[in-house]
Amino acid sequence: MPITPRVLFVCTGNAGRSQMAQAILRAAAGDSVEIESAGVQPWAALHPVAQRVMAARGLDMAGQFPKSAKSLAGRRFDVIVTLGDPALRELPHDLTTMALWEHWDIADPADADGKPESQAVFERTADAIAARLPALRTLLGTIASRSRRGGRIGASSGMWYSERFGLTTHLKQIADIGYDGLELCIYQGPHHFDPTDDSALRDLKHAADDLGVAIWSIHSRDPGSLGSPDPAERQRQIDELHFCLDLCERLGAKIVVSHGLITGRWADDRAEADRLLKESLDRLLPRSLASPASIAFENDTVTIPGRMGADVLSRLEPYPRAAFGFVLDPGHANIAGDTPLIAQRVGQRLISTHLNDNDGVNDIHFAPTEGTADWALIQAILRDSRYGGCVMYEAQPNGDDPGNVLRRTMDHHRRLWPQVVPD
Repeated sequence: MPITPRVLFVCTGNAGRSQMAQAILRAAAGDSVEIESAGVQPWAALHPVAQRVMAARGLDMAGQFPKSAKSLAGRRFDVIVTLGDPALRELPHDLTTMALWEHWDIADPADADGKPESQAVFERTADAIAARLPALRTLLGTIASRSRRGGRIGASSGMWYSERFGLTTHLKQIADIGYDGLELCIYQGPHHFDPTDDSALRDLKHAADDLGVAIWSIHSRDPGSLGSPDPAERQRQIDELHFCLDLCERLGAKIVVSHGLITGRWADDRAEADRLLKESLDRLLPRSLASPASIAFENDTVTIPGRMGADVLSRLEPYPRAAFGFVLDPGHANIAGDTPLIAQRVGQRLISTHLNDNDGVNDIHFAPTEGTADWALIQAILRDSRYGGCVMYEAQPNGDDPGNVLRRTMDHHRRLWPQVVPD
């Protein structure tokens, strides 16, 4: 059954740009779209010039008033559009949990207040908004053609780790099977996807929007450990996570997935490693908090003793969830044998998933329930942590056709999660 897409426009004060966008889209789309607007620093009232400009175009803003983006916490939107850099930087993290995310680099017309050209600036702002609406309406139409499932369902581009990730082949296959989330695995190397190629990034964003697929997460290349005794290695890892946060902002992704807490062989002096790790996280904290995306550290296997999932969680406890979260890999936990410990300690820290299965010995990334992982406990972890993000799968072909694995994974998903992620 088709749905009515929900869109939220966010600017700085919710007195001009976002209110104008709401009025213009409402006039064009009518009741086919549910539209809200908000601000990260809301004004007390609408901007009078914005009202005059809209009135001159026959658009009535009566009944609209500025409100805080924080007041919409817990609301689900299909698309969030930020207008201007303050909205991009200060957008509350919980609003982006499930939404596709667009950024319009439209300056604040209120910067011209008190100048003779003020009305002309607002006119140009309205024109800039109107020029972007056809592409937005195409995206909303794609969303409307899908039935709203209980949360987004994602697949990893790592399904094709040995190939270049194709937009008209692999990405379209993901969408055709029914997935509407993507994890982009840049750690596979430029043969798979080159994150430094501006044209490749633009093409990926446009193709994902056309297919209604949210680019949910970026898997970091992780060139080092945040707790390494080598300062150059720590700096490389910090630089990589900064790069990935920038990449998220370009692609509208929500999560940077990293092994940066556990990569490397530096566990001989645990006290010193913990001190260096804290120093690195302290350095990362301001940049991560300033980004609409968050860094999610993944549990690993027993490659490094003591650095399993529960221990990763303990290292994150002093920090806000909006900056550093946890991504659950049940396959790693199955090998490490620490799924029960993760269940006890994860709390609200869970912000993404890497769902896959294995035989308890080898990290072979079966589809869920096709190995020996405890899926009843994994279900409980998602339920008890009130996880509302993309249910991201990280299965791999293991000699099978990737399409077959994706379809089997989707079948398993429908059996596993209806009671876990509400509609």
